[in-house]
Amino acid sequence: MSKRLDVLTCTKCGAAIAFGDAATSTCPFCQTVNEVPAAYREMRDSKQLDAASRAEAERLLKKLDRPPWLVTKVIARMFDFNFLAFIMAYGVPFALWIIMGGLRVADRIARKLGYASADAAPFWITVTTLFGIVFVVIFLPRMVGIYANRRVSARTRLLAALAAKPAATEGGPALCRTCGAPLFVETGSLVAVCSYCATQNAIRLRTSLVAKAGKAAHDLAASVKDAAATDRTERRRTRLLLLRAFAGYVAIIGFYAYAFSVSDHGGWGTFMLVLASLLLIALPFVSPLITGAALDADERRSGNDVPGWVAMIGPVLVWIVFVYGPRGCL
Repeated sequence: MSKRLDVLTCTKCGAAIAFGDAATSTCPFCQTVNEVPAAYREMRDSKQLDAASRAEAERLLKKLDRPPWLVTKVIARMFDFNFLAFIMAYGVPFALWIIMGGLRVADRIARKLGYASADAAPFWITVTTLFGIVFVVIFLPRMVGIYANRRVSARTRLLAALAAKPAATEGGPALCRTCGAPLFVETGSLVAVCSYCATQNAIRLRTSLVAKAGKAAHDLAASVKDAAATDRTERRRTRLLLLRAFAGYVAIIGFYAYAFSVSDHGGWGTFMLVLASLLLIALPFVSPLITGAALDADERRSGNDVPGWVAMIGPVLVWIVFVYGPRGCL
């Protein structure tokens, strides 16, 4: 195993300098032209990416470094609240809307099913309608907000973990994120390969890096390709969590429909109504478990650079619509 060379330094001022393909390297601080020893050139040549690998790394980085849409970050900021705060901000006006307007919807559905009105239809139809509306107007936006924030933060942390360290001194070269050696960056390049440890470093990123690289939650190898694979895995995991949350809420709605459909079946019906009442009390505690909202709350919100005051837009709009909106709301 060959011994790792010390970082190349300027022969005049002693500053650490980067070196590329040329036989010499100019110090960015004192402008001294330094000869690059043969051992360093051999090390560099053994660790450089071939043209095809470099092009693939740059292509993957461009794809990975797509800043989240502003609308995604705004939705995440507006709806990813602490559950109690969310209920206070959205639950109260929506609950009033559901009580006042949901019965009208239930009445229309009952008529479509051949009943004279919602009063003439089985009570489970009304209950299912109301809980369906609760899901659509309360829980669905919260689910979207949680998973939008998770995607924003996961992508941000991933890019932060790939980014080269800033120069130690103004005007100096960027530093390798793994070993701290100065990097030689080709003109227009997005990826710089460390001549000492072969780590791939992202040089220019469009995404605002809110999270620090030291806090990245991913154990990354030196390859941008590995980071892209990690991102794909994270996306699949997020979609599965969203599907799980959706299935959980649909199951709850189905349970209430069944519970009230058998409410007149003697002791079993009474038992199901009691169980439904207990579930309603437990729902604020069950909901975070269904969505996984408590798993990484602070972490996922930390990657969203939309100002905190944007979170108030949603509740304000909800109350404005509730008070001044169409007749169906009041």
